[in-house]
Amino acid sequence: MVVVMEGFANQRNLEELYDLAESAIALWGISAKPQFIGASENIVYRIPSNPEYILRITEERHRSVYNVRAEMAFMQFLAKNNLQVAGVIPSSADNDVEEIKTANSSYSICMFEKAHGNIIGKDKLYNDINNAKKLGRYLGYLHKTSAKYRPFLPWMRRFHYRDINEIKNALKILPAKAKDARVEFEKAIKWYNSLPIDKKVYGLSHMDAHGDNMFMDSNGKLTLIDFDGCAYNFFIYDLAVPLCYLNSLDLSDEYKQKFRDKLLSSYLEVYPLPQKWLDIIDGFIRLRMIELYIWNWEMFGEPLENNKPIHFTKWRNYKMDRTGNYPVLELDNNIYVSANADDKTKGIISFNGKKYPCLLGRSGIVSAEDKKEGDGATPAGEWAMRRVFYRADKINTPKTKLPMQSILKNIGWCDDANCQSYNKLVELPHDGSYEKMWRNDKLYDLVVELGYNDSPAIKNKGSAIFMHVMHPNKTPTEGCIALNLDSLYEIISSCNSKSMLMVNSERSKPTNEIKE
Repeated sequence: MVVVMEGFANQRNLEELYDLAESAIALWGISAKPQFIGASENIVYRIPSNPEYILRITEERHRSVYNVRAEMAFMQFLAKNNLQVAGVIPSSADNDVEEIKTANSSYSICMFEKAHGNIIGKDKLYNDINNAKKLGRYLGYLHKTSAKYRPFLPWMRRFHYRDINEIKNALKILPAKAKDARVEFEKAIKWYNSLPIDKKVYGLSHMDAHGDNMFMDSNGKLTLIDFDGCAYNFFIYDLAVPLCYLNSLDLSDEYKQKFRDKLLSSYLEVYPLPQKWLDIIDGFIRLRMIELYIWNWEMFGEPLENNKPIHFTKWRNYKMDRTGNYPVLELDNNIYVSANADDKTKGIISFNGKKYPCLLGRSGIVSAEDKKEGDGATPAGEWAMRRVFYRADKINTPKTKLPMQSILKNIGWCDDANCQSYNKLVELPHDGSYEKMWRNDKLYDLVVELGYNDSPAIKNKGSAIFMHVMHPNKTPTEGCIALNLDSLYEIISSCNSKSMLMVNSERSKPTNEIKE
């Protein structure tokens, strides 16, 4: 185990590593003297040959030789699919990775073509709005290609984001005194682990797409380098990384927003990631911030400012946004609903790390395609939280970021499929059939309108699908989701306009396994 206070990078003997580099380049049949470039996770040297090469040494405690070989396999797959990456140069023995063992450790050695052009740099990346377009399209093609990547041998498969050391061992790396950082990490990773995975939004990602890892040639062509950190992750993470660094620059809010919009729109031109993932990108920016803080502890010891320890909250604002603004996001936006295996009319709601018993329709959960008016079924799908209705004469005013409306005696909900007001709030009296919102029982004392069959409403596909208070006898609903009043209060207090009710008969919360 690395002694964190000392820092991973501070434990190296660079003179010994230079000697290793000198002997390693002979495996490529090159006699030039290596020139030191830098040392962070890896140790990197320039090889002044013709053409010019880059030599990289990776310590076993950072990456196993199998991890490095998997990285090379992915890069070569990208190159074969016409993505601009630094070429992998095989050794004289035709190996992409050479392993050198010493008495104390083992090292993986790789050789790359030097990327064309020059490093853009973290700050200069944002000086030209056209760079946002180039980067967005590059990442789009990267993910479009990665989504097709199917490594057929076990050693070719890289690790997942949640398994990288600064995430997997975050609470071991962060000392007890970094209490606020530990709390922030636990909150962020719990949110991350709640997100549903499928191969359209999750795959092998670069993980570190900032300006210091980008070259641009004289024709403006972009090359992303340093795939050392590539891991299986949500593709949106790769877009969050450059936006994370954008926050630290002394640029106008208007320009930052323009750069952000151009990056995302250019990406979508190439890879149509669903909008709901773009809506939660600030959550990934937030996760990247805490990850960087943990990484600093791991690599260099306690983060410092003017040679003094810097508190996480101050570091976060100073490093990531000099204005002090920090992306505000309710990380646990989505509410997950599933049916009980033994009783289809009962279910479980998973939200914000807690579980709540709920009641479902008398016919259980059905697909939205099969849902019919009056069938007593709860439709499966992802439904927006539209607004909250409440009885101001009976209960306390709810605390929520959702729109609110008090229930009056003269309002109802149209359930007449032949009426133009079908599945809409109506004023009473009303010509078509309807359900009264002002009830004598407690079921509608607190109601959440769900965005099912409302844009537009389709005849006979179902109406008045709500979250509301359960019947005291715990009887099934006519298609709604019902729970006790206190639970409903608690849930909506953490909801906002981006919150989604995700109804699925096969899970109580999303699984973190890739669906091939």
